[in-house]
Amino acid sequence: YTSQGITQYGSTVDAGQDLKVSAGRDVTAIASRLAATRDVSMSAVGDLTLASAADEQHSYGKTKKVTSQEDHTQQVATSVSAGGNVVLAAGKDLGLIASKVSAGNEAYLSAGANLTLQAAANEDYSFYSKVKKSSS
Repeated sequence: YTSQGITQYGSTVDAGQDLKVSAGRDVTAIASRLAATRDVSMSAVGDLTLASAADEQHSYGKTKKVTSQEDHTQQVATSVSAGGNVVLAAGKDLGLIASKVSAGNEAYLSAGANLTLQAAANEDYSFYSKVKKSSS
């Protein structure tokens, strides 16, 4: 029997008031948490991407009679939350992939090119087989 897993550990940034993130090129947050009690502002001259990452758990076992396999994938979202406003601005593409944005007041999403809101799947797979010997 074998078992292995991958656990995502994203970054966490908490601000007591405002949080501002800016880059002359790209900004990417994966499986991370950014929060402020007032406003959150994230801007990039290039692309701004907030994406999930997958926790995975795999197991496999085989004996003379039984074979079993399980695979589980759970998305770990990036979350951006503010008690006030959230502003996400990209000079090029702005992508939110299986991520959460919440604002106590207003949320503004702005992209110079493409704005993408995309889902990602949680998946579960299970296989079990038992061989029965027939009597002759």
